[in-house]
Amino acid sequence: MRTADGRVYLAQCCSGLHTLSTKLPAQLSKILFGLHALAMLATGGLSRVPAQGTSSGSIVGISLDERKSPISGVEIRSGSRAVLSGPDGRFVLDSLHAGRLRIVARRVGYAPESLSVNFDPRRADTLEFVLRATVTELERLDVVDAALISPRLQGFESRRARKNGGQFVTQETIARQMPQVTSDLLRRLQGVRIVDSMGVQLPVSTRGPKPTLLLSARPGALCVMRVAVDGQLKEPYFPMNTITVSDVHGIEVYAGAATVPSEFGGARRDANCGLVMIWTRAR
Repeated sequence: MRTADGRVYLAQCCSGLHTLSTKLPAQLSKILFGLHALAMLATGGLSRVPAQGTSSGSIVGISLDERKSPISGVEIRSGSRAVLSGPDGRFVLDSLHAGRLRIVARRVGYAPESLSVNFDPRRADTLEFVLRATVTELERLDVVDAALISPRLQGFESRRARKNGGQFVTQETIARQMPQVTSDLLRRLQGVRIVDSMGVQLPVSTRGPKPTLLLSARPGALCVMRVAVDGQLKEPYFPMNTITVSDVHGIEVYAGAATVPSEFGGARRDANCGLVMIWTRAR
């Protein structure tokens, strides 16, 4: 028999069964108890227990290079959540909500990589980022470093750059010739030859004999060039080899008084046969 409300009918029926079950054997009582529970569920007497779900969780992964070697210090980011990969390249990005996520991996020296995943906290998925090293090509940059020159030597370098008619011995010349003594540096210069006078090496002009106005002077006398050191004129027949090659910064040689620079002052008046100006290294 069926009423308009089948559930009420079932409940009443099973309620009677429950009363009857108290007077029946134990096995039949269990069967009737099950029917009673089914009736209660149908009429709302029992509550359904919802399945326990998880709305957030963690993603684990590893960051590698192209040779499959682990990379440490890689930033793994999804939204506001970020971690760095460890020495073994592994990482754990936690507190992530289920759904579509974009995860980005970045590290200096490597091109960034990103993955789009449909994150389900109930799955134990592992991400793998393979980062490719990048080479940044810089624009060409020419660095010109001017050598530091003491004020004492600036005049020498300035006259050499102007090519004022003198002949110049530079550090490059010294390195190329590898002379034994300072006078060896003058042997290849035009208009100059080195003569020995009682063991002293003297620079002599090859442009002619020493000019003189004295009738008693011996004709054909050697025209010995004057030597100056660091701007100071030395005594006649100065032994230039007392200055070692390692102490020489440069030498400038002038063939006659007319070519001697005016800044040399008194040296110019006594340089009829020419002038050898030796500049020593800064100490």
